[in-house]
Amino acid sequence: MRRGFFQNLLFLLVTCIALQATDYKLVDGTVLSGERVVSASDAGVVLALADGNISNRTAWNKFSQEALKKFDAEFVTNTRVTAQTKFLIKSLIRVEPLPNPGATNEMELPLPVVPEVIKAPRPPLTKVEGFERPLADPSFFAAMSSSMGVLAVLIVLAANFFAAFEIAIYKHRPLALVMGVSVVPIIGPLVFLCMPAAKEGSSKSVPTAEEPLREVGGQKQAVATAAPQNPDSVFYRPGEVTINKRFIETKLAGFMKMVPTGDYKNLWLAVRTADGEFWTQNITKITQESMTVKTPVENVWDHREVSYFQIQELEIRRWVPEET
Repeated sequence: MRRGFFQNLLFLLVTCIALQATDYKLVDGTVLSGERVVSASDAGVVLALADGNISNRTAWNKFSQEALKKFDAEFVTNTRVTAQTKFLIKSLIRVEPLPNPGATNEMELPLPVVPEVIKAPRPPLTKVEGFERPLADPSFFAAMSSSMGVLAVLIVLAANFFAAFEIAIYKHRPLALVMGVSVVPIIGPLVFLCMPAAKEGSSKSVPTAEEPLREVGGQKQAVATAAPQNPDSVFYRPGEVTINKRFIETKLAGFMKMVPTGDYKNLWLAVRTADGEFWTQNITKITQESMTVKTPVENVWDHREVSYFQIQELEIRRWVPEET
């Protein structure tokens, strides 16, 4: 009987110890008195309170360090709590540094070891002689003495002589005279440009393939020996009209037939250029840049190509053969 009494007493003692509530302090100072853990997961813990109620799930980050340590100790042998939840509780527990008498409250960390940087030796500086800087405000003659200035002068002179050449053709002036006066840049060509075009007289007759020849530009061409009976002539000059393909098609369309017909049987076309003059009754071909004429050379008919910009004058002359 005595043995049964001690057994009942031991059971009541163990039951009282098991039912003893544990206090868990929160970060805000609130204390939760829980008799046992109902559920524990990564989201938090649910406790059975001392008054018999069940608490809401409380997140782990709301518990103090002391409460987290209690949970960590209790869950060591609790198989219902997953290892992930145990690891989460351990990660929330801060590790306190070991006490060091005489040291400050701040944690002293060892200074990092900075490796020594070995710099490569710099090569010795050498003085380099560069170009001399130009003057701040150079004069006109100093600028012209430079390479770019000389190039600019040559370009101006080339343009000046080219303009003189074109003006001499346009105004029907002697080429040597215009080029000589154009040694004075701009002023020389401008003088001839302002002068009226020179008019050339026309007392030449129309040549035939049987007439004598003369040397013109290294080639022999027919020379008229008899004066025409009807010296009616029409002249076209570059300064007065624009000689191009359109002009040939409109004004000289009668000369484009292989065999002259009608009034064109007695008409001749004289094409005068710097290389000489060419008499023809037939224009065999025209392009955008030139025309080809059929002209008598050395008692035979030859085809000559003449560029439009080379033409100094076009003359249409009527020739009526003398009656015998």
